Amino acid sequence: AAREPTAIATYGEEELKSFVLKDMLKQQVLQREVNAFVHVDDKDAAAACKSGQGDSRELHVGHILIRGEGPEAEQKLEEARRALQGGIDFLEAAQKFSEDPSAAQNKGDLGFIGRGQFVKRFEEAAFALQPGQVSEPVKTQFGWHLIKVFEQRSTAAVDCDKMDDVARNRYTDEVYQRQRAERLKTYLAKLRGEATIRVLD
Repeated sequence: AAREPTAIATYGEEELKSFVLKDMLKQQVLQREVNAFVHVDDKDAAAACKSGQGDSRELHVGHILIRGEGPEAEQKLEEARRALQGGIDFLEAAQKFSEDPSAAQNKGDLGFIGRGQFVKRFEEAAFALQPGQVSEPVKTQFGWHLIKVFEQRSTAAVDCDKMDDVARNRYTDEVYQRQRAERLKTYLAKLRGEATIRVLD
């Protein structure tokens, strides 16, 4: 059977030595100019984990809906706001003021919601709140909403703040490779900027 030619037979000993030396020098330069500038810690890994999973929270929310436009709707909205500022329980206020047909049964309690379940403006307002907070009036095609977040919970497959070694290493390597690629890009741009072109007569 025919055998594959060995590298030394193909290139010759001196040429192979030259290849190896060039590769060693390249690795030394990369270590000094690129790798040495890349530093990844557990916080970086946790941040990568969280950004990779997006907003994995679910919020337990309630709302008060005031339908319509104009002075009458504004007056109802202001009455509901004053009642909340006066200390009335949110669900009691929803039962009293909300024009959502379901409020008579659920007192405005919508249960837990996730991203993509409600119209954009409602969702953005809700996910900007912390548990216990009530939103400013939010306008959607359904009317005016006062939104309260009662609690939140995470549905993430990985707890980004308490990762095991396998998950931590995966995200650490992901961040390292991304940072290294950026540093290499910067270094190569610097080399190009320093390069001079000589025109020989």
